[in-house]
Amino acid sequence: MKRIRIVVAIGLLILTLIIALYYMSFARNEHVVNGVLDVKENLINQDVISLDGAWQFYWNQLLEPKDFIENETLTHQLMHVPEIWDSSTGIDSRGYGTYRLVLNNLNQEREYAFVKKNIRIASKIFVDGKLVCQDGEPSTLKQNEIMGNTPKIIHFFPSNRSVEIIIQVSNFGYYSGGIVESIKFGLFETVEREQKLELIFEVVIFTYLMILSITLAILVIFFPAFRNEKVGSYYMPLAVLAFAIINGSLGERIIKVIFSTISTEFLIRIEYVSISLLLISITATIHWIDKQILSRRVTKTVAIIYAVLMLMVVFSDLNNHYIWNGIAAITIIVLPIEFMLILYRYIRDESIKVDLQEHTLIMFIIYLINIYNLDVLMFTFGFKADLRLAFISAGLFGVIWFLLIIYRYSLTIKKNNELSIQLMESYYDLKKNASAARNNEMAFLQAQIKPHFLFNSLSSIIGLCTRDPKRAQALLLNLSGYLKNLFDIERGTEYIQFDRELDLIKTYVSIEKERFGDRFEFFTEIDQKSSKIKIVPLLIQPLVENGIKHGALKREGDGIVKLSITKEQQHIIVSVEDNGPGLDIGKIMSLTEQESFLESNRIGVGIKNIEDRLMLYYGEKLHFEKWNGMGTRVWFKIEVLEEMGKNDSNNFS
Repeated sequence: MKRIRIVVAIGLLILTLIIALYYMSFARNEHVVNGVLDVKENLINQDVISLDGAWQFYWNQLLEPKDFIENETLTHQLMHVPEIWDSSTGIDSRGYGTYRLVLNNLNQEREYAFVKKNIRIASKIFVDGKLVCQDGEPSTLKQNEIMGNTPKIIHFFPSNRSVEIIIQVSNFGYYSGGIVESIKFGLFETVEREQKLELIFEVVIFTYLMILSITLAILVIFFPAFRNEKVGSYYMPLAVLAFAIINGSLGERIIKVIFSTISTEFLIRIEYVSISLLLISITATIHWIDKQILSRRVTKTVAIIYAVLMLMVVFSDLNNHYIWNGIAAITIIVLPIEFMLILYRYIRDESIKVDLQEHTLIMFIIYLINIYNLDVLMFTFGFKADLRLAFISAGLFGVIWFLLIIYRYSLTIKKNNELSIQLMESYYDLKKNASAARNNEMAFLQAQIKPHFLFNSLSSIIGLCTRDPKRAQALLLNLSGYLKNLFDIERGTEYIQFDRELDLIKTYVSIEKERFGDRFEFFTEIDQKSSKIKIVPLLIQPLVENGIKHGALKREGDGIVKLSITKEQQHIIVSVEDNGPGLDIGKIMSLTEQESFLESNRIGVGIKNIEDRLMLYYGEKLHFEKWNGMGTRVWFKIEVLEEMGKNDSNNFS
């Protein structure tokens, strides 16, 4: 893993050296000499050339074609095009002047054209004695100047073999002036085709970045998986949007083309505000992805610096060169520092949460922004004639940013899947433990109730041994069958068929009949469909026992206990009725809330046990009612689900 990081870092170093060699080898072909260009000679092997070279320049004069006709002895100096006005050329950055170029050996049958790109900050262009283009309003006074700086194609048919190009320029509103970008010249169809391709290239990049920023904004706002519930994720679409606006303000100035009513001054301010937002948002985004890559201190420092610069951009004059040059100087320092910090973390790989792929993409993003900024600065200060490398970097920035988004989303999906698997495993473990706990509780309750039956039955048999040995023998035979069925219900058995429960009941009743003779009668009313239904064991027998012991046997004779099992749609109702003296229903309800019934001489351990198991398996309680005005009816209702039959559960089918 470490080796891969080192190889990537070396690759970036080699790429940086290649770019440096590209800038060093960049040679400007100056076709204009002393304000004159031989078109036939320079266009012989090229479709389009740059009107670079030494133009005639008239400082502090805004001249028109007639001025050169009327006064042929006008004094001029030579000014290189492209080049900004500054102290090195002896020209103040704020002022006005006139450029003049003579084109010789033109073909009068052909249509020519040139592209006016970046002339700061107001201009008029005359060709062959005619005003062919006005961008803003150049003036000798600041208050009369109207800023305007939009790329335009100017085409013409020469009236003579020699044509004069005159360009008036003034700059009072911006921090630098002059013709700062090469003027492309050639045959009209060639220049137009090249210009359209360049425009399409910039429109595609601008549109792609805008769509990407809008898509990101939608994803972050409406899909929590993309923002991970953190405010920092909102910097992602902001960074791409800011970068799109910067690109739309340079080159062909796409924003100006789309919104023609926007003033040049407003566009410039928007561009520099976007630069500040880009640096703030890209730094915050990287910090949000992993705080170890760019620390909180670095992020906060960058945010404060560019927030202050942003305010200065909004409220300062455009001709304050300290602010605009200051922004460029600070950016050329901040961006490389951020890249070196990220590269250091990338190679050292210390305390980084992000994986190799994500860290690599982040590093390439900040690297491309550095290349973009360098190319724009080289162009702005006249060291480079185009922004091609900058726009290529912008396109790659968008692609890599998109890859980063997709990769982060895939990581989110992967984490969600892993979490889902963990939750499912936890669910199954919990379900398994709950089932085991329920089985253990069931086993405990059943283990609790079995000795209770055995104790009562043995008490009855012991009472008969001396008085009636034969009946005691019959009781023991019945008890042995009863115990055989009872202890066949193994520990952990959840459900048994009603038939088995009824066998237990019949055996128990026969024991009690042997003991008490004709003191009570036992009747059943059972729906035939219920014989194969499965039910939690030992729910009914204790109710029958309590009906006999605390109901029927409390009478002098003719005691009755009746067991009813009926079906009612998707439920079965189990009811045990007796004609005993009846119970105090209020007392029963209060007793059922207690933990133990062992001390109660009216209700035994069975009732509490039944309620516990009814609630555990069915969420149901026992119901107590008066029966026939004096006896007691105890009943419960449980739901029967058809599909439960497939799993050894209840089934009426």
